[in-house]
Amino acid sequence: MKPGLVDHLTGECRPCWRGKIHAVSASVALPAGVALTYLSSYRVVTGIYAFALFVTLATSAIYHCLSRSPQQQLVLRRLDHAMIFVLIAGTWTPLCLVSMSPRAAAALLCLTWLVAALGITLALSWRATKLKDSLYFVGGAIAATVM
Repeated sequence: MKPGLVDHLTGECRPCWRGKIHAVSASVALPAGVALTYLSSYRVVTGIYAFALFVTLATSAIYHCLSRSPQQQLVLRRLDHAMIFVLIAGTWTPLCLVSMSPRAAAALLCLTWLVAALGITLALSWRATKLKDSLYFVGGAIAATVM
């Protein structure tokens, strides 16, 4: 195995820096998110975004840096993939609520969080990778097409 790579559950190698970059990013995202939320006039929705960003980065850092056994890797990989859906929906939440009419924002966010919930369920419980991967795109594209 080349230096700088870590064995992965699937037999593939992954760069060890990915987890370190995500750990540093999470440690910056937490205080920055708190400050942004405190300074924002839209505190609740800003807090949703900040929380989604932090938990996504922190989960990824834990998965890439701390998972050693095959069981740990399996569980943390599923959590890591599920958190991507949280980040997608958490990113659209403030954008929709701040820039759209309440009715349009509610409809779009219901759909976006529904796709996220389905994606999280698939990521945590089942290996439907093609369906799950397509939901990453759908979750992001739903709101992008309307904005």
